[in-house]
Amino acid sequence: MKNKFLLFFLIVFLAIIQGSGMAVFKHSPNLLLVSVIAATVIFGFMNVLGWVVVAGIVCDLLFFYAIGVNVVILVLSAYGTSFFSKRFHIENRGLSILSMILLILLSTVFFRILSGLADSHYVLSQIPLFLKGIQYDIILNCGAFFVFFYFFRKIGAIF
Repeated sequence: MKNKFLLFFLIVFLAIIQGSGMAVFKHSPNLLLVSVIAATVIFGFMNVLGWVVVAGIVCDLLFFYAIGVNVVILVLSAYGTSFFSKRFHIENRGLSILSMILLILLSTVFFRILSGLADSHYVLSQIPLFLKGIQYDIILNCGAFFVFFYFFRKIGAIF
């Protein structure tokens, strides 16, 4: 129970940080997406599903999206992460770093495209324009992912 409360507190805290302070930077890591992916790899999809829904609702409220947009995007990202991690055994040492980088790349592109399409100002023809500068976000997300992955692995070992 303690680790679930800690995970809930962390997700709400990350949503507040990203919604307020990090909006001034042109490129910043998507902390919610990265924390959801790391938690899904460590704890499994069914164990974090409720917290992913809470994270999506908090993100929708902070960023003034329609309620449910980020919930759907984060749940699909978590499910895809669960599917990908089970198929390629991300928990093992082998090619895990390359698999994780590929996972972050796919999740970041997926998140940016779907959140752009959910906004009424974007249309399908503007996807290349919307993906401009995504390479910086992918690099920042990879760095943040490894921090969260290590953190969640330590939490999983403690609890």
